[in-house]
Amino acid sequence: MHLHPGGIIDMSLINARRRLVGGLSSVALATVAVAGLTASAASASSVSPSVDSQVSGDSTTAIKSVTTAHQLVSSSPGELIVAFVSADGPKNATQHVTSVVGAGLAWSLAVRSNATWGTTEVWTSYATVPVTAKITAKLALPYDASITVVAYKNAAPVVGATAANGSRSGHPSVTITPKSANSILAASAHDWTADAKPVSASGQSLIHVFRDHRVHDAFWVQTASGSAAGTPVAIADRAPVGDRWSMGAVEIQPATPASQAIAFQGSAVHDGNSGDSSLAPPLTRGWSVPLPGSGMSYPIIAGGRAFVASAGPQAGSYLTSMLTAYDLHTGAIVWGPVTLSSALYWIDSLTFGDGKVYALDSSGLLQAFDATSGRALWSSQMPGQYFFTAAPTAYGGSVYVSGAGSGGTVYAVDGSTGTVEWTAQVMNGDDSSPAVTDGAVYVSYACNQAYAFNRADGRLLWHYSGACEGGGGATVAVHDGRVYTRDYFGDLILDANTGADLGSYSSDVVPAFSGDTALYISSNVLHAVNAAGTTVWSFAADPLSAPPVIDNGIAYVSGQSGKVYGLRVSDGALVWSADAGGTTSGGDGSSGGSGLAAAEGYLLVPTATSLVAFHNSN
Repeated sequence: MHLHPGGIIDMSLINARRRLVGGLSSVALATVAVAGLTASAASASSVSPSVDSQVSGDSTTAIKSVTTAHQLVSSSPGELIVAFVSADGPKNATQHVTSVVGAGLAWSLAVRSNATWGTTEVWTSYATVPVTAKITAKLALPYDASITVVAYKNAAPVVGATAANGSRSGHPSVTITPKSANSILAASAHDWTADAKPVSASGQSLIHVFRDHRVHDAFWVQTASGSAAGTPVAIADRAPVGDRWSMGAVEIQPATPASQAIAFQGSAVHDGNSGDSSLAPPLTRGWSVPLPGSGMSYPIIAGGRAFVASAGPQAGSYLTSMLTAYDLHTGAIVWGPVTLSSALYWIDSLTFGDGKVYALDSSGLLQAFDATSGRALWSSQMPGQYFFTAAPTAYGGSVYVSGAGSGGTVYAVDGSTGTVEWTAQVMNGDDSSPAVTDGAVYVSYACNQAYAFNRADGRLLWHYSGACEGGGGATVAVHDGRVYTRDYFGDLILDANTGADLGSYSSDVVPAFSGDTALYISSNVLHAVNAAGTTVWSFAADPLSAPPVIDNGIAYVSGQSGKVYGLRVSDGALVWSADAGGTTSGGDGSSGGSGLAAAEGYLLVPTATSLVAFHNSN
């Protein structure tokens, strides 16, 4: 929508921009092939693990330990530390690693292969804080050995699949079947009695090789990708060898997305589900804090804090916007309020990623703040447009923004620097907060002009073209390989891979999802609809003010009277209700709208005058 200064909606501008596009009313698909973008990839998923730091150490002295030559230096908290260890040994199965020590971590054995003389093993630990330390593996018997230690970012705290193999002759190989998609598969290997140079199988990598010419052994660490869960992968050496070997392999799984509410409707796909499963009604009202000004954004919940933007003092005919961080457990102000802008039509919209809070104002000024301290990190003016109604979305190190004014533009912005990474043109850029998955960015504007862009480079994947175009739009939700649009001309369900029209539905707000159940609000009634499109239950109360959010199988909705309701998704039973103590309002991911947030064991409810927290009773 477009507004005159002072915030008055000018519907004539909207109607003037809405016009027929060649009379089209059917799907207009781009012919771009989407390599590797499947229905599962188009749903919300975790970021693939990656190597943050790697060190190695090799010992040609027969002692009962081997230590990395340099310190392992990890850069962030929450990293999986993996030690790959191989050692010579006697002609029996007695050699083994007795322990791994370093950085004050608790290490555990993941896999061992020591049936063919010597040993090859993988040990793991999870570092909740960054580490700087040398790592040592202690051996049962004094022999030559090698150790490689890798710190993985965006990895699950424990390894997934494991596998071990060994033989008296032949090509070294171990087959591992990953439990998760997009994992890293890594193996520690030992070729006993020959120091032939290992040659990895096609598409695999050697990340460390030690050829011990003193005793004519070879030690190495080898990696492969596990792109599909359940598909066996052979980590193999192609070098012609005829002596004993052993290999032990592990799966480095992607981290499960943290239960943080990082954007409008909780997640980057706006599905009303942050992934949290810790709330268990009946809930208890916890803290309540008054707003610095009138009106509030939807809350962000991350790292034990709640972040909200609220209205500040009036600056002429415009608003100012204030950003405040609260302790999630007590409601105490951690930092702020910080003044964001002074020439706004509405409150800034927020998103969170990689330890930063991002705020976008109506002029397209995107600002980044350190979530811990509130320190301003950078500000970046989005180029080419002047009217930004849609909330930003952070995902995978970037921030995605949609803007209007002269046509429309979708932006990808580097979350660390504020540099624009790519832009894409759309009709017409209003009101649709980008929904983001590993592979794509989805938006939809007036007349169901819906788009999917490649997340990496902004390349158009598909465009569903409705019968007209104009000002306006609506935030989409992405769930189970489908994109849910909303528009005056009909709410559509589109295939996330192709943009094909799969059907329709009806909801006044962005839908929420729990498994195969979709939750729609139509005419102030909450409806639960199963995968077959059948309404399985409905709930009517005072006018419902915000889209539902889901936590642990319970859908939470708020009414304009200030009542908050918790309904079991499976059968619609009302399991909890409470009074937030003030009028509540919702939003659509645009124009400074508000909404509920549930994550990290808390339900946050904005009212007209305060932010109210509910949590478990015990």
